[in-house]
Amino acid sequence: MKMKCFLLVSIAATLLAHPFLAAGQDFNKKKEFYIKGGTVYTITGGTIVEGCLLIKEGKIHKVGRNLILPENVKVIDASGKWIMPGFVVAHTGSMAFRELIPQDRNPEIQKYLNPFDMAIEYCLASGITTYCPNPDASRYSRSKKKNYSFRNAVLKTTYGNLEEMFIKEPAYLFVDITALTLSEKDELRESFLKAGDYIRQRSEMESSLKSGDRKEPVLKPDIKLFVEVLSGDLPVRFKADKDDDIRKVLAFVDEFGINGQILGAAEGWLLADEIGRRNISTILQPEQYIAQDPYVVPANGSNIQNAWIQRRKGIKFAIIPTSPSMDTRIGGQIGDDLLTFPLAGAFAVRGGLSEKDALEALTIRPAELLGMAHRIGSLTEGKDADIIILDGNPLDYRTYVEYTIVNGEILYSKKDFRIFQKISKPEKLF
Repeated sequence: MKMKCFLLVSIAATLLAHPFLAAGQDFNKKKEFYIKGGTVYTITGGTIVEGCLLIKEGKIHKVGRNLILPENVKVIDASGKWIMPGFVVAHTGSMAFRELIPQDRNPEIQKYLNPFDMAIEYCLASGITTYCPNPDASRYSRSKKKNYSFRNAVLKTTYGNLEEMFIKEPAYLFVDITALTLSEKDELRESFLKAGDYIRQRSEMESSLKSGDRKEPVLKPDIKLFVEVLSGDLPVRFKADKDDDIRKVLAFVDEFGINGQILGAAEGWLLADEIGRRNISTILQPEQYIAQDPYVVPANGSNIQNAWIQRRKGIKFAIIPTSPSMDTRIGGQIGDDLLTFPLAGAFAVRGGLSEKDALEALTIRPAELLGMAHRIGSLTEGKDADIIILDGNPLDYRTYVEYTIVNGEILYSKKDFRIFQKISKPEKLF
């Protein structure tokens, strides 16, 4: 009884604390509204000075200049502001999760989501509208899963709305190539071989002149997702930073012809030609430091120019901070976690990457890696209305998000958020 009362009080407190929920906003009703006057950074379609956006039914209806203003619509005046797509985080830890049930043998992410978690509020305040948690790749994970799994998902930061929060599960096969044991490697290879046999049998059946006399091969549940990987519907995300581990990834990709991604790739600059030739995407952490081995020639270790070098070789990459979680503890480094997520892009710019490429690595590139570029990542007509309005360049440490819109709903306003509302824009220090 005490537990039930506690839960009721907690939920009530959460509702009262959040300005939009407290106002009784209907999350299922997509309102029509108009944004005008700011500089629109569409990411994929150029920049529109004094641009406008018309939002209808949760989608971007029109983007341009001097759009006709419909009658009786809410207008947001963004004069002098930046307007751009919400940030997309290609990889995070276990944010907004309830505690796992030890007896659950199939701990699907959808069953453990908490749409009222404060981490989602901070994501909205940081301009993050989509993220991809992977509990098995998180250093905070208590999971006893293997060093490879399909346990990940694409989520939106729709605070208080579980239905719209969950997008899809899984988004990829995760393989920690650095920790993969010999038995796990054999088991993983066996699963791919079985999936390959199934695909060949199905192909032979479909191409046979007597296919009507043949039975379709049985697709066993344990290889279903591996079939999707070999069919190109799901990528494989390998955790690898060091040169030797990246070479293992390249060998794995060559053996099975899969769509590969590398999480980390701190020494990817050493193998940029090989990675680019195989059309492998990467998820970079520009601040990550790996010490150089003084006995290795040519020099190895991390390189501040890592992103720039990979961009020159045609590699598509997303950018994440060194701690891809919402860490509000005192003593953290600015740009180190998701609370100041875009500053991870600023570190890449310091290494030579252009601002345009950095903004793409925070929006459209991670959307592509997650298979969601048809819905998010740019301000394009027909895409989800995931939009942020900022008071300056997002790569500037002094910039704050003023509005965050997800699926056409205004879910964050700085002037109403209880933590940031009294913080003024910092003055330039030098």
